[in-house]
Amino acid sequence: MAREVFSKLITSVNPKVMNASSRNGIKIDRIILHHNASTNKNVAMNTWVQGGPAGTSAHYEVTPTEIIGCVGEQYAAWHAGGTGGSDVPRISNPNQRSIGIENLNSSGAPYWKVDPRTMRNCARLVADICKRYNIPLDRKHVLGHKEVTATACPGGLNVDEVVRLAKGAKGVMITKPTYFKWRPVWIYTKKNVKAYRTAKEVGSGKNAVETYGKHSKLKTKRLDGKRFELTNGLYITANKAYVNNLYYTLRSKVKIVESVKGSATYKDVSLTKKVESFKKGTQFSVYKMVKDEKHNVTRIKLKNGRYISANKLINKFVE
Repeated sequence: MAREVFSKLITSVNPKVMNASSRNGIKIDRIILHHNASTNKNVAMNTWVQGGPAGTSAHYEVTPTEIIGCVGEQYAAWHAGGTGGSDVPRISNPNQRSIGIENLNSSGAPYWKVDPRTMRNCARLVADICKRYNIPLDRKHVLGHKEVTATACPGGLNVDEVVRLAKGAKGVMITKPTYFKWRPVWIYTKKNVKAYRTAKEVGSGKNAVETYGKHSKLKTKRLDGKRFELTNGLYITANKAYVNNLYYTLRSKVKIVESVKGSATYKDVSLTKKVESFKKGTQFSVYKMVKDEKHNVTRIKLKNGRYISANKLINKFVE
């Protein structure tokens, strides 16, 4: 296996090779919660070792004091595929599309209770995963095992409570994806963004023909639902977590901006008649946003009557 991907919240990694397989290019959009049906974490994890008779595994093991990485997130763990026969999973490709989290029990049968501290750790992990994969933090996307296949799992684990705790997890703010409802002419990427030949392929993780790195400047042709068509004919997401409009809008209520790498002031709105250069970190007081009709972009007019770029990668927002 390649180097495994885990949450930064883990306290350790189980070094044993666990059961796992390819996700086959399927996007991660669910988290499925389990209980160990054991009060011994090692007994539970040892059943997931590659080649073992149980044929199961999970991405994480959670206890009152630990979050242990077991199967890297880039792989499908064997945690929710059903037992075969009439036990048909209620969602398609459950293992390939999900991350499985096992939780240690604090008591045995029949109640299989889970320590509140374990639930809090589980909630922290759920919040982190939702944030990184842009998964909505709700009960449609965070499921108990028995909501997927015929089982009593996750025992005494209260999934509703885990989701409630996750929404308030310290240092993690989860929001549903928001998309542009208008088309900025210029946008920039906030993180790596994949581009596709067709709108339908966007978000599938398959057949990407280009990857734009963070802070790539892109020109749009049109807004196609939740996707932008670029002037080069490729399609990318219009999700605001991944892209942003490159220029401040005329309605932007910006009072102060700061030079990112160095800026210049100009006499004219088209920024052709340079007046003075300024170093990185220089702050400017904004008078108002104005339109450069020639280039179809906005500019910042300063209180001294001069102009600077309204490009956010050149002059970043301060106040």
